Amino acid sequence: MAENNRSVSRIAVIGAGISGLTCARLLRDQGLRVTVLDKSGDIGGRLATRRTDEGSWNHGAPSMDARGGAFSDFLENLQAAGSVRRCAPGEGQEALSWQGWPDMRETLRPLQTDLDVIFRAEVNRILRQGECWLAETTSGDIHGPFESLLLTLPAPQTHALLARSEIAAPWQPDDVVMSPCWSLLLGFETAVPGLHQVGPDNVLGVVVPGGAVSAPDAGTFAETWVVHATDAWSLAHLECSREAVIPLLLSELNQQLAAISYPEFQLPPAYAAAHRWRYARTVRPLGSSHIWLEEERLGIGGDWCLGARAEDAFVSGRALAQEVLARS
Repeated sequence: MAENNRSVSRIAVIGAGISGLTCARLLRDQGLRVTVLDKSGDIGGRLATRRTDEGSWNHGAPSMDARGGAFSDFLENLQAAGSVRRCAPGEGQEALSWQGWPDMRETLRPLQTDLDVIFRAEVNRILRQGECWLAETTSGDIHGPFESLLLTLPAPQTHALLARSEIAAPWQPDDVVMSPCWSLLLGFETAVPGLHQVGPDNVLGVVVPGGAVSAPDAGTFAETWVVHATDAWSLAHLECSREAVIPLLLSELNQQLAAISYPEFQLPPAYAAAHRWRYARTVRPLGSSHIWLEEERLGIGGDWCLGARAEDAFVSGRALAQEVLARS
């Protein structure tokens, strides 16, 4: 890509989920130099996939739907790139949904092209150095200087990062509420047709196939499934260990299967694991697509600014990039 005069601007994006990568991609396409820092080992955030030799599980967002034209166009382009496919509507969705191909994490892979992404870099503090920013990680590494700094973490993590950095957050912690979610990942050596009939109750929120069995390297399990517990149950069991959560959710699942005439089904399955999403879904959003502090050149965004959907994350990241471009 040919650089233009904007290449002198160096920008850091903290977070490699859909908001962060959407923002970084738009900025990079306009010739700006962008560095993305993320605490995990790969892109995606809650568009997450866990892979083993036996199977894969989309244990974050199970699917995406589009209500606005911009996000529809975004998904259409990703389909053309081969990183998403259409699927049946998800829970509570009316229109066709989309899933990453061969897994949800791959949804964002085209956005990563030629971006400078640094993994295993959990930012602990952000620091001012003259008119620029530095990002200090928990391991003590210093990244920067950056002309602009854009935070695309969950609201509570962003608020805590600003507090550690002795920067007053432009919103109160109670202004935004996010709920947790425990996810149960299951693998079966034989098909369990009754799982398609399990519905939500006070414990189980969503029960969905774990991944596309026709995908390359799908694994050896006949079926993989993901169970998302309800917000209330997840909150009540937030600090439980994974080892404690697995039998509790398995017991509830087994009771439902027995109630719909699958008493012969016996748990545990061949594979069972649990994952806690501490900040899984926005209950009370900020009500604005992003925050921009012009004097400091500090931007803040994420799905929590607008809602609980992947499209909200996309819209926020796009708006944040447009803000930076308008002021560059």
